[in-house]
Amino acid sequence: MRFRRLHAQVFGVLRDRAFELPPEAALIFGANESGKSTFRSALETILYGFDPAHREEHELALWDGGAGGDLKLEALIERENGLPLRVERELLSRGRLRWTEGEADFTGPRLGNTPLECVSGLSRALFRAVYSLELEQLAKLDGDVQAHVDELLLPQACALPLRPIAELRNELRKAHQSLWRPDRRGNTRANELLEEARRQRKLLGEAAARERELRDARAEQANLGSEIVALESQRRELDRAHDDAPFLGRLHEWKRRSHALGSPVDLAGLGEFAFADPALLASEIASCKEAEREPNARLARAPEALGEPERAVLAAAADIELAGPLAGEHRSEAQRRDALREDLLALQAGAARDVSALLGRKATPADLDAARTLALEALRTAHANWAAARSAPVGSLLGPNPFRPLVAAVASFALAAVFAWLAPALGVFASGLVFGAAALGSMAVLAAIVASRRPSPAPPQLAGLLAGIAPAAGLLDSPEGLLRVIERLERAQETLAKLRACEAADAALAAALRTREERIERLCARLAIAGEGDVEARVARLSEALRRSREREQRVELDRQERLRAQEKLEALRPGRERLEAQLERVEAVLRSIEPQATGSAAFARVEVRLRETRSLAELEADLRRDPRFSGCEHDARVAASRDPLAAEWTPEAMSRREGERAACMQALTAAHARHGEITSLLREDPGSRQARAADLVRAAEDDLAETQRERDRLALLDSIVTRAEHAFREQHQPDVLRRAGAYLERVTHGRWRKIAYSEGPGGGLFVTGGEQGDERLAIRPLSRGTLDQIFLCLRLGLLDHLDEGRERLPLVLDDALLRMDDARRAAVYELLSEISRRRQVFLLTCQEWIASEAERALKLRRITLTD
Repeated sequence: MRFRRLHAQVFGVLRDRAFELPPEAALIFGANESGKSTFRSALETILYGFDPAHREEHELALWDGGAGGDLKLEALIERENGLPLRVERELLSRGRLRWTEGEADFTGPRLGNTPLECVSGLSRALFRAVYSLELEQLAKLDGDVQAHVDELLLPQACALPLRPIAELRNELRKAHQSLWRPDRRGNTRANELLEEARRQRKLLGEAAARERELRDARAEQANLGSEIVALESQRRELDRAHDDAPFLGRLHEWKRRSHALGSPVDLAGLGEFAFADPALLASEIASCKEAEREPNARLARAPEALGEPERAVLAAAADIELAGPLAGEHRSEAQRRDALREDLLALQAGAARDVSALLGRKATPADLDAARTLALEALRTAHANWAAARSAPVGSLLGPNPFRPLVAAVASFALAAVFAWLAPALGVFASGLVFGAAALGSMAVLAAIVASRRPSPAPPQLAGLLAGIAPAAGLLDSPEGLLRVIERLERAQETLAKLRACEAADAALAAALRTREERIERLCARLAIAGEGDVEARVARLSEALRRSREREQRVELDRQERLRAQEKLEALRPGRERLEAQLERVEAVLRSIEPQATGSAAFARVEVRLRETRSLAELEADLRRDPRFSGCEHDARVAASRDPLAAEWTPEAMSRREGERAACMQALTAAHARHGEITSLLREDPGSRQARAADLVRAAEDDLAETQRERDRLALLDSIVTRAEHAFREQHQPDVLRRAGAYLERVTHGRWRKIAYSEGPGGGLFVTGGEQGDERLAIRPLSRGTLDQIFLCLRLGLLDHLDEGRERLPLVLDDALLRMDDARRAAVYELLSEISRRRQVFLLTCQEWIASEAERALKLRRITLTD
């Protein structure tokens, strides 16, 4: 387990201090009285609880003159299974514990001051001796080394809270010697029993001397018996008279008060009603009438109601609520129609421009209709045929295409140039060839000129295809002009198609707008609401009418509920008022029959006094009748109602006189009993009884002596069993602990000391074996203090590893435990602690700056500084 966070809210000098702790090693640095020991105590308290567990006794609760108050700690612990555990401990009047898995909030009741489960079976004392060390704890081992090592190596708290064997063995031997010693010295139990047996035998011989003293005592005892019987009879008579006197006085008082009360009060006329003050009943009736005044006034007002127009509006509420979104849609569609009409005008203007450019004049609607219906595909076919006819050959160079003669001319002139260049080779024929080629070229040029000037007639079906359309002059003279006509007609038809689609959309929008306006108009007419203005204005008037109708409806419903509540209140108040009025009538009638001279509250007060007296007498009578003496004393003449109480037996004077007689009788009886007891004791100690008792005591002493010898043998057997168990445990656990400790010591001392052994018996103890020298020494002086610190630190590390086998590894806390070591061995200890920190968390506490800096560099750990 590893501490990941420690929060000391109130714990000595640590107030509201949170420590984020690294998982491997942490350096806690601070000056004296800055809280290092408090931090160490906080770790121990988280694991084991508060010690002591009472706030009035805990030193940190009493810190600073009692300003410590309630102590509180909280910690986050990471267990070896990876699951976090949050722990909270508080010291209120007693220690309390709460814990929770993970980062969840604390819930449930606070438990007692119990240790955590991870330290179960490991006592707080063993934790302090092995896991949490300071320099003084290492130093004190120099005294009784063997006893201290026994406490570390024997099962002081490994699985059960056992006591150290050395302590147990000492107590067994002390108990053995307290019972019996072979040299018969000392005040042992066996010697005491022998002495008691001798004393009882001496008393047995002295019993005969007392026989004469008993003879005269028997005669006196017979006389005292008769006197005691007479005194007992007198005492009983006085006691009876003394005990009966108060009862007779109460019986006389009951009869006297009953006679004075007269006839009992008859309340039968009230029936089921209780007897009460008429003035109080009248006041309650008035309060009820006052409470009824407000609901009566509310019911007296005319009820609210809905008119027919308001009912009609509420009935059409669904249509009105649907009209709200329709107004927005109507406005949006109207805006769309306006934009659409602008597009229509633009498309009409574009189509007119294209057709006017084609006709060479302003286009009419008839022209536009004719342009829309022209078959463009047929015109394109006619154009293609016309262009093909112009480019086809006619059977000679004078075809319709003027470019072919030009090509022939160029070829002829090129041939003439070739012949001129080859003239030297050709000789006399060269000039003729050149002249012929030039003549052919000239004829080709003339043919091209003639072909280019000859017109190409338009196709005859073109006029039919352009029915209703007369293009401008010159556009139908060539295929190129016809192509321009086709392109303009195509643009015009596209524009006219868009125009037709826009016109259809405009018509649909106009129909939708008309339908919505008619719907709103019909709704306004049905509800008699003004229908002038646009749709939004009508919808606004409809919504306002609906809002006013609903407000009116709410007022009507509120009025109905108020009237209903008023009616319910009246119905709830009326039975109580009527019952109070009936009760008042019955009470007044009963008072008139009982006290005719008085009226109202005065009569009630007088009757109430008589009722209280009646109840008091009834209670007194019931108490008297429970006494068994009532039946015998009820008709006694001493308790007659007319008798003068001054001469009665229950008067204070008579009681005082009788008390004196009882005291005198008791004094005489006590003296007689005392003397009778003395004589009885004297007679009981006759020789026969004394001799028998002395013989019994002698036999009891001899039996105790035999039992003491058996207990001595049992203790000797237990001592032998404990010794064998100690040897068996040492053989099981000690070798592993010493082997681990020796390996650590060899690393720390760089091989100077390599082995730790333990030997028993006289001259035994903890031994260390050297390396190169091979010597063996006891772990005491003259070894240096630093070497002894290293030996006992390694011994604890080995024991720590052994104790943590198969359980959570607890942190190791060292408080300036390295202070007396030299630089080389301290560096080796740092290496060892670095390796140990990977298996368990290590806390180094120091007030020395040089040790803090050295440990920070060597272990590469984070320093946590405590302030004063």
